[in-house]
Amino acid sequence: MKLWKQLSSGLSEPAEKLVVELRFLKDRSELSLSRLGQRTGYSKSSWERWLNGKKLPPRQAVERMSAACDGDDVRLTALWEEAARAGAARPGVHGSGAAAPANSGRRLRSSGALPGGTCRLVTRVRCLVDRSGLDVVRLEEITDLSRVTWERWLNGHQPLPKHAVLYLVAACSQETPGLLSLWEEVTTA
Repeated sequence: MKLWKQLSSGLSEPAEKLVVELRFLKDRSELSLSRLGQRTGYSKSSWERWLNGKKLPPRQAVERMSAACDGDDVRLTALWEEAARAGAARPGVHGSGAAAPANSGRRLRSSGALPGGTCRLVTRVRCLVDRSGLDVVRLEEITDLSRVTWERWLNGHQPLPKHAVLYLVAACSQETPGLLSLWEEVTTA
């Protein structure tokens, strides 16, 4: 399974959701980029650009990937349309470098207590994981992020990066209203 790079902060939220969903679909199918390219008629390098958020894929590519990987056509098409309407990148932001969350260097309070927003976020994420019947071993398998990393995030010992929240939502296949805005509230506090 491929270890994905963190997405650029220049992506619009709808484009980021689409990319995370496409990554999840690709990982679940266990296809290499070359095999995905063969099955969809698009090159390996095109899929690499699209799955790393460098460029919004064409609608037809999303449709072909859905067919090749047994995806949800309706959901993926809706995500693509939303991303296309929003534009792939926010104005004035270009490039594909990995951007760290705003609070990536912040340490938790020495008392061991979590700040209020962080505590709410960790609780919501843990509930999502529990409702989905996942554990850190399964999260490691489906996301290619180590179980130790997931344990740190789920216990609030390290800030949960945005790409992990999006990947988790895609893996759990559940609607989580307000989870992303709670993440943004916590990381900008």
